Amino acid sequence: QEHQDQIDHLRAVHLEAIQERYLKSYEHKLADLTDELDRIDAELKLREFECVSTEFLLYRKTCLQTRLEKLAVSPRHSKGPPILRPSRKVIQK
Repeated sequence: QEHQDQIDHLRAVHLEAIQERYLKSYEHKLADLTDELDRIDAELKLREFECVSTEFLLYRKTCLQTRLEKLAVSPRHSKGPPILRPSRKVIQK
């Protein structure tokens, strides 16, 4: 059990180091997704819902919201609290 605790700790440290290495990439992806979602929301406010392309925008909005939710979820370790990441709470209207 003592060795398993050490292994778990080393895995957590390694995972944290990897996350720090790619944090900029994560933040960039999150910002891009959020920007596209905001632009789609703005465009949807201008559209009539009988339009076919509105259906596509609604589909794309759902896809973006799902991706944002996945990015906002951090992995949990077997021991200790989850690593917190910045997130944007998405409210579906």
